[in-house]
Amino acid sequence: MIKKRDIFLFILFNILTLGIYGIVVYCFIGKEVNKICEADGKNQMLYIFAWLLGLVTLGIFPLIWIKTCMDRLEDNAYRYPGVNVKHSGTEYVLWALFGSFLAGAGYIVATVYFLQSINAYADVYGLVTPLEYSSNPVERLEIMKQGTITPLHNNNFTGYAPALSDDISTVSYLPSAGKIVWTNGTYRGAEADLKDGLPLTIGRDPKRCNFVLADSLVKISGVHVTVCYIAATDSFNVTDNSKNGTFLADGTRLPFAQTVSYPRGTEFRLADGENAFRLE
Repeated sequence: MIKKRDIFLFILFNILTLGIYGIVVYCFIGKEVNKICEADGKNQMLYIFAWLLGLVTLGIFPLIWIKTCMDRLEDNAYRYPGVNVKHSGTEYVLWALFGSFLAGAGYIVATVYFLQSINAYADVYGLVTPLEYSSNPVERLEIMKQGTITPLHNNNFTGYAPALSDDISTVSYLPSAGKIVWTNGTYRGAEADLKDGLPLTIGRDPKRCNFVLADSLVKISGVHVTVCYIAATDSFNVTDNSKNGTFLADGTRLPFAQTVSYPRGTEFRLADGENAFRLE
C-alpha cells in the first residue's frame, strides 16, 4: 500500500526539523515510486544520496531526482484506474527555481505538487493489477482499449470465492447472470460476475470483503454494502451496513441494515460518491 500523506503537516514538520523530516519522507517516497512504476524498468536512487550530491551541485541533483519521480508517476498513471496525476516534473522545477523570487512560496507550491502526485496512487496501489507498461504512445492506446483492470480480491474469503486462472494477474468468476460494473473510484472500469445466491461484499475489511477499498477512504465502512443476484426474480438484493450510507444515483439513501431488491441498471454510490457501481 501507498501512504497518503497530509501535505500541510509535511510542510510544517519539514520546517520545524530544518529539512530533516523531508529527507526521511522522500527516501520512503522514492521506494514507493519504484514499486508503482516498476514496469518502466527505471530505478530511483535513495533520496539521501541525491541530497548529498546536491551539496556539490548547488542543489541541482535533488531537483532532478524529484523531477524524475514526478515524470514516472505521470507516465504510469494510465496503468491504474482512477489515478489522475495533474502535475509534471517540469512544473516542479519551474516552481522550485523561479518561485524562489516569491519569498519561498514557489518551493511550497512545488512540494505540494510532488506530494499530490504520489498521493494520487494511495487509494489504488495494491488493490488492482495494473495494465501493461509501454513507452510507445500507439501501443499504449491499444493497451488501454483492450486492457481490463482486475481487482486483487481476498481469496481467503469464503462467502464468495473467485476462481483464479493460470495467469494470476487475472481473476474470473463462475458463470452467472448478474454483473457489477464499477463506474467510478478505485475499481473504475472493472467488472465482476455475480453468481445466483452468492453475496459480494464491498468495504475496507480485507477479511470480510471481496472488493477491498483502501483504509485511507475513511468514509467507507469495514463492510459497507453487500450485493446478491437473485436469478428467480432477475434482480439484486442490496444491503447497506455502513455509517455514511450507500446512495442511489438520485441521492436517495438506502435504509440501514435492510435488504432491498433493485432491477438491472440501478446505480449506487458509496458514502461521498468517490466510489460508484452499476448492477447489470
